[in-house]
Amino acid sequence: MLTDDFVFDGPIAGRIAGGSRFAHGVRGFIEAAHSITPLQAVVTSTSAAVLYDAELPGGTVRFSEFFEFGGDKIRELHIQYNPADYLAKGGH
Repeated sequence: MLTDDFVFDGPIAGRIAGGSRFAHGVRGFIEAAHSITPLQAVVTSTSAAVLYDAELPGGTVRFSEFFEFGGDKIRELHIQYNPADYLAKGGH
């Protein structure tokens, strides 16, 4: 699912290379999120952007994710959200 040179960029983790650190962090998000409501998505052959709300234990947090593809895998993922809001509402 991820290219060998995968890069993730987010407000808490910063810029990290490699899928293993990303997989560990996303596991925490999946455990905390009760539900995800997609709001909008734009997809091209080389990229995608997704806007969604995630219901966490303390309330809703809005996220935007920007994907760049390398063939049929994800090469880069840039995520935006308010980190203080995310942590206050139970994200980890």
